[in-house]
Parts: sequence; C-alpha cells; structure tokens
Amino acid sequence: MNHVSKMLGFVLVALVMSGCSSSQDSTSGGSDPGQAATTTPVEEPTGEPTPTVAPAAGETIKVKGMSANLPAEWVAGTASAIQASGYPRTDAGSIMTLFRFPQLLVESLDEQARDNATRSDWDNTLKRQDDVTVDGQVVSHLSGTVRPGEYVDLFATLLDRQQFELEFSFGNGESRAERDEIVQSVLASWRFAA
Repeated sequence: MNHVSKMLGFVLVALVMSGCSSSQDSTSGGSDPGQAATTTPVEEPTGEPTPTVAPAAGETIKVKGMSANLPAEWVAGTASAIQASGYPRTDAGSIMTLFRFPQLLVESLDEQARDNATRSDWDNTLKRQDDVTVDGQVVSHLSGTVRPGEYVDLFATLLDRQQFELEFSFGNGESRAERDEIVQSVLASWRFAA
C-alpha cells in the first residue's frame, strides 16, 4: 500500500506541476493579461501535421529553392536544374521526385491542384486531400491510383513565383502503411529556401 501511495503522490505532483507550467507558458511571452489562459492547443486551419515519424535519414536531394531527404534505403537518381529524384536501392519500381517550375500558368494553389489532378500522363484523376503545412508553407495534397499498380502522392505549393512539387510514385506493391511512413518521413525533411 505504501508503494501505491507514493505512486499516487508522484502522479498528483506531476499533474500540479504540468498545470502550473501550462499556466505560466500561456501568460508569458507578451500575451495580453486580460485574455483568458488556455491549456488546450489550437489547431491551425491549414492542418499543420503532427510528425508521426522521424524525418527521413537518407541522402538529401535538392533543386533551387527546396530540398528533401530520401528514406535511408533509397538512392539518388538523376538531377537537373528543375528536378531531382531518388528510388529504393533494391527496386526502382517506385520513385520520389522534386520538381520546380516557373509559376507561369497558375495563379492559386487551388488552380495548381486542379491542373495536377488531371495530368494527361495518368489514366485516372487524383483526389485532393486536406492541405498540409510543410516548413511553414501551405501545400496541397493529391493522391490516388493513376494506372493499375501505380499509386501517387503529390504535394505542391507556390512560393516566390515558382511551383514546387514533391511527387511519390509507388509501383512496388507497398502497403498503405508503408507508403504513409515513407511520405510522412520525407515531408518532415522537406524544406524551402529563400
């Protein structure tokens, strides 16, 4: 019973300390003293993702204005001024590519997403998912099966009169969980440079 009492004491102390910490945090840093303090985090409407996996730890690929890490077991492929790519070391049936284009034909993220969803090189239209925030930038997300055996996740944004895209084309029969882990780890490493 003594052990249980000590554990309950530790839990109560931890709760009190976390409550005090939250109160101090919410009123420090120039907050308006007349504002009510809250300990419930407010989610931004852009849906900033809470990282669920660590950033990809493989080689960094980049084009002017952005970079991303490949998954650890992937290798870099071809690169040019407007694109860089990588693929699994053991099977090149899947590929990840960074693209940069001048923003000549689209004026908004919605227009860019509509254009990307219906690309002529795909048999099927991609479905727009919820936008995400990556490195402080709102990014559209399209996904779906573009032809039998090929699943695509495409992320795109507009920045400094450029279109930036990160495309995953999965053709190695990866499960949804495998695809999600790869995508989330790379997104956690995707950075935009001024």
